[in-house]
Amino acid sequence: MRLTTLMARGIRFRLKSVLAVVSASALTCAVLTGALMSRDSVRDSLDRIVGNRLGNVEFAIETGERFFGADLSRRISRASGIGSAAVLTAGGSASTPEGTVPVSGVSVLGVGDDFWDLAPSAAGRRIGRGEVLVNRRLAEELDVSAGDTVVVRAGRLESMPGDAPLSYSAGKTVSFRAKVTGILDPGDYGDFSLRSDQVPPLNLFVGYGDLSAMMDLSGRANLFLAAGGESVGEARDLESIVGAAWSFTDAGLEIVTAGDATYFVSARVFIDPGIAEAAVSLGGSPVLSYFVDSIEADGRSIPYSFVSGVEDPRIPPDLGDDEIVLTRWAADDLEASVGDRILVEYRFPGTDGVLLSRSHLFTVREVVDFLESDRGLMPLFPGFRGAADCRDWDPGAPIDVTLIRDRDEEYWDL
Repeated sequence: MRLTTLMARGIRFRLKSVLAVVSASALTCAVLTGALMSRDSVRDSLDRIVGNRLGNVEFAIETGERFFGADLSRRISRASGIGSAAVLTAGGSASTPEGTVPVSGVSVLGVGDDFWDLAPSAAGRRIGRGEVLVNRRLAEELDVSAGDTVVVRAGRLESMPGDAPLSYSAGKTVSFRAKVTGILDPGDYGDFSLRSDQVPPLNLFVGYGDLSAMMDLSGRANLFLAAGGESVGEARDLESIVGAAWSFTDAGLEIVTAGDATYFVSARVFIDPGIAEAAVSLGGSPVLSYFVDSIEADGRSIPYSFVSGVEDPRIPPDLGDDEIVLTRWAADDLEASVGDRILVEYRFPGTDGVLLSRSHLFTVREVVDFLESDRGLMPLFPGFRGAADCRDWDPGAPIDVTLIRDRDEEYWDL
């Protein structure tokens, strides 16, 4: 028997097995090829989504309710040459004037021209006063197009933490109407986001000047964006660049002079422990001032005052926990003198942020003259700063302005 005949008979005998092996090999190759192609497709899709959302942004600093100077981006760009932008962001909702159900979860972004410079393509967009741009998803949710009007409500931003005692901004919103001047597709930077979410965000872009003015935060921002560049290879390079451009005002700190005293105060009212420790190590003295409802003595009362804990030559170094020092003005008003008992009523945050009324009895240890430097003891409470009249105070908690006397107003104006 010839070799070719033997081979042919062997193939016919094992034909089913050979076909099964060939089919399995072909199927395996097809699956592997499809998987590789699918992987490339998924990777391309993810790359496209990331590119649309981030544009040229490679580094970001998100500070939430801590606000830095909006000119930080300009200072950094001038010093390093990298493209950067400062943005003011807030959460909110949007609806139409016709009273449609508000769309919640909207990101309200106050942006300037520098933001669009970071877009994936040269968008070159400008937002005029009273105008907004919305991304495609939000436009579809609201069923609006260019030329329509939207009503926007955003959570009020404030330097003072929302969970702080007597928070001015807790639960408050700002609202405004604006004309939609454009619908942004993903490739137009409409889906800008730092979040890794497959669902496109609900973005509404407003001019930085408009949003910062409504929030009383002109010149402040809470999101810093930066592109890469030769001077920024890694995050630590940017950290060094930001550190060189950073100033104490970017941390919300301010120097206030009153009389012969200089105070280091915070827009957040309460100075962070690390900063306070550093200031004390340089020779500073800590001050804690708190708003109280009343100071009473023998039927007489001073409404709505500030009580301060301070290191001062006028204060006895052994002042007890149940002792208090009054200014001459307060002592005269209460007709109190050394040794008299004083009742201080105030509010203290309880569970869930509910303010509880408390009181404490003190004994007058000393009566001292009011000094010009004492003006600096009042912290930068947002609801008090800049108020021309005591009755204009807004401490973040209900107050009875009818209790405020002309005498109190005269003292406030001293």
